[in-house]
Amino acid sequence: MKRRNGIRRGWLTLPLGLSILTTSAWAEPAPRANPFACLGEGESLSRGMSTAEVQSEVQKRLDHPPGKEEAALDVARFHCVTAELMRRVGDPRAVGFYEKAIEIAPEEPGFELWYGYYLRNVRGPRHPLDEAAERHHHAGLDKMRAVKAAGTTQEFDAITESWLQRGLINLYQEDGLPLLSSKAFPYESNGASSLGASLSVITRASYDTNESGIIDDARRFAAEASFAASPQRLNRTLDADELRGIIRTPLRHALFSRLRLRVPVLGTVDAYYERMRAPKSQISAYTEPNNFGDVGVDTFAVGWRRTFDLYPAFDLMLDFGYRRVQRTGVVEWYPGLEEGINLFEAHPVVSRFFGPDKLSVGLNYVYMQIPLVPGGPIADRVRARAITAVYFDYAIYRQLLLPDTSTWEIKRTPTRGLHIYGGYAMDDEAFGVRVVYRRDTYAGISLRGVGGFDFTLQGTLLGSDTTEDRRTPSNTIERVLDGRQIIRQVRPTFIVLYRLVDEESIPDVPKSPLAGLNLVVPIRADKATEGVDSFDNLRGGAELWSKLITPGLRGTNFLLTAGYEAQWFHRVSKLVHIGRIELRMGWGQL
Repeated sequence: MKRRNGIRRGWLTLPLGLSILTTSAWAEPAPRANPFACLGEGESLSRGMSTAEVQSEVQKRLDHPPGKEEAALDVARFHCVTAELMRRVGDPRAVGFYEKAIEIAPEEPGFELWYGYYLRNVRGPRHPLDEAAERHHHAGLDKMRAVKAAGTTQEFDAITESWLQRGLINLYQEDGLPLLSSKAFPYESNGASSLGASLSVITRASYDTNESGIIDDARRFAAEASFAASPQRLNRTLDADELRGIIRTPLRHALFSRLRLRVPVLGTVDAYYERMRAPKSQISAYTEPNNFGDVGVDTFAVGWRRTFDLYPAFDLMLDFGYRRVQRTGVVEWYPGLEEGINLFEAHPVVSRFFGPDKLSVGLNYVYMQIPLVPGGPIADRVRARAITAVYFDYAIYRQLLLPDTSTWEIKRTPTRGLHIYGGYAMDDEAFGVRVVYRRDTYAGISLRGVGGFDFTLQGTLLGSDTTEDRRTPSNTIERVLDGRQIIRQVRPTFIVLYRLVDEESIPDVPKSPLAGLNLVVPIRADKATEGVDSFDNLRGGAELWSKLITPGLRGTNFLLTAGYEAQWFHRVSKLVHIGRIELRMGWGQL
């Protein structure tokens, strides 16, 4: 729930308040100027401008720097405004100008606030530059304590302090409940160089055709039906009742708990345990495709993540993990077999600005060491799985020409980004002499922050091929494609999000725990273009996403999500009801 570039839309409602604060600050002699003048002037200068016009304004300021006769605070504000304009057009030189403002006015907390915001919400590879951002937020609070000790507080200081605290709450929002005071609200001491420890707990329950985080229910059902009908199993076409029976929404419930350490310089180190149970969810034997067994998964894992500021080249995030997975009920014919799997994963991401636009490119790699099935036929014993996925997101943050909803006049309008994205995933899984090759290709466009709305349109191609190793008459092994198990599907998806309570319109510590509330309406369809088409469907419903911030619980963030969808499989005349609820104290891998 964070914005990568441009001014928060909610802040645009503040010019009157900022004007009042500025006026009151200058109405009587004071040693410090209102730091919100930096934000207000930057917004005023850039409002309605094209990218080229903002860049031209930046160049004018570089060509005409402040004179030596100007007061230090005026010079500091000039550099801060220059940095704010650079921020809006993706100019990495903004770093230097934020630092100049801080150097010229080292006692002012507000300049630390704007620099910390830039590092937290604008820079970073799909994640903040954690350590740099927290240094400047904590430095701002240190300076605020010094201002209070000196007895020179002014009217705007309470707002500055609240925004600094909220920035740290958002920076640590994924962590859960702080166990150490160093990184716990209200941040009474500088914890930037201290060890942080936090506990995250997530619980979820659902009746769904998909597992959590998995989207290929129609392909999976088609693959199960194809294999059950193959010569290796029933060697016949499944009847309508058997096809309808494969469509299932078992109860799945899971509990996730994680201990996170934030170690200075090293980054975040996680240790977690996850328990998932799904009764009557897995086909036990494909000779009886409507006979389902229980699945249980216990995962013990460790992970490490850190972001790196490597500009002018790019920002980089490295994310590595290891999981030990104990699962039961997954292997055909062996419903009670417990498997111990070693799983290794890597998720690096790089990002870079191109003008005001930001490109992020990432890789997801997962390798699973799956043990042999003891005592089974040699043809079914060998198991392994590897998943490789690449993706990109090109976010256009420049002001777009959009119709004004009140006058329908076309004018330059700030948004929360026009995202053009896509990706490709390869999932190869070996089942003895058979290997399943799953391929996903997707692309989409998402326009965010049009009034209170986000609109997303995505197209996905899902495919699956199965090969089998067969011995030829010359006694060699030949890998043969099974034409009866080819699956090709297309999935269009349309999602509308409306902000009932806009989190970004409240940039300080919220007075109420409810910091954000979104209504989400997802609609999608699955259609087979090759292979089994019995599971073509239309699915739609509504979800509520809410975010709660609890200052009384050390600033802990909670996410509560609940939703209902209906899914109609028209070719076999089956309607299923989807329901799920999830509560997260912090969030992680679950």
